[in-house]
Amino acid sequence: MYTNVWLVQVGDKAPGDYPSGGPVEAVHDMWRAGAPNIDFLAPDIHGISFPETATRYTRLGNPLFTPEERADPAGVADAFYAYGHFRALGHSVIGIDSVQRLLGRGFMGAPGDVPPPPADLETLPLAVAYKTLGQLAPYILEHQANGTIDGALLTKQNRMSRSSSGITR
Repeated sequence: MYTNVWLVQVGDKAPGDYPSGGPVEAVHDMWRAGAPNIDFLAPDIHGISFPETATRYTRLGNPLFTPEERADPAGVADAFYAYGHFRALGHSVIGIDSVQRLLGRGFMGAPGDVPPPPADLETLPLAVAYKTLGQLAPYILEHQANGTIDGALLTKQNRMSRSSSGITR
């Protein structure tokens, strides 16, 4: 059993600006005490800094499961980092039903218009990533169980990463 967490967004100043009462970071301990049968707290991390949020949601033995993440290339990269560095249980994107969102652009047509699909859905970053993760799954699971896996997330802001083994990548 898990609970989905709608995270406080930039610009949310007080409860009421977002659905307050959920297991946001400030009240993890209260949720653990008051709802002991919930196995883990699962944050929606779309548009929010993935590494920092994932770190906050893996404290005190809470396993990482991301029920909502961006479907763009950055969200795809987060999936690999989640499985390697945080030993995630799962990582799911939101908006998978919208090809235009997957392509990273909006569709500005008349109401009821349907955007044309891309020529080859199998070449979208999400499709390629899921296929790759599927191929790597046996190795990921083996090394997660043995504690012999880690991941790096390289971005414009984070050009170097240090793994738990101390190796600079």
